[in-house]
This record gives sequence, C-alpha cells and structure tokens, in this order.
Amino acid sequence: MKRFITYLCGLITGCCIPLALAQPPVAIAIHGGAGTLSADKTSAEQARVLESTLSAATRAGHKILADGGSSLDAVIMAVSLLESSPHFNAGIGAVFTWDGRHELDASVMRGDTLAAGAVAG
Repeated sequence: MKRFITYLCGLITGCCIPLALAQPPVAIAIHGGAGTLSADKTSAEQARVLESTLSAATRAGHKILADGGSSLDAVIMAVSLLESSPHFNAGIGAVFTWDGRHELDASVMRGDTLAAGAVAG
C-alpha cells in the first residue's frame, strides 16, 4: 500500500510541512488562532518562529499517534503547545478584551462517542 503524505498548511505564514504518516493514514490539522498577519508586516524571523511552533505542535501530536496514543491525547498535546506560545491568539498569546482582560474558552469532542467537554471564562 502506498505511503500517505499529508500537508499542514499554516494559513498565517503560508508554510506547508509534509509529514510521512504510518498506516493507517492519519492527519493532524492545526491553525494559529483568529486574526490576520499580513506578509508585509511579518519579518523573516517572525515567520520562522511561527512555522517552527506550528511544526513542533504538529510533530508532537503525530508522535503520540505513532507511539500508539489516542487521537484525543494527540489533539490535547498539539493545542497545549500552541496555547503555550505567545505568538498565537490562544492561551498566553490571546488578545486582551477592551477591559484589558482575557476571556477564553476551549472545547474538545471525541468523534467516536460524541462525548464532549468545554470551559469558558
């Protein structure tokens, strides 16, 4: 059976990161949060940091899957890495409200059981 390759396209930076995946085929898709960064206002160094963080999050999630871990654990790991970065509009990088506070929410759902959890604040 032929080897599957997926591409993670970071819309913010316009990067594509190919990942050769083990059978059965899996895919991880992530994004860096809401908002727009224009290419003319993003330095080469900023783009490198964004691409590196997106790649690290994707590869960490993929490693969990490759090691036999659950898709839920892979998603949580990838999202946690993005939320730990000040460069993305999530977690510590979230945009402040008009009042100078953060109002964040998060949710997760299992596709096989439709079990879901969420938090907002």
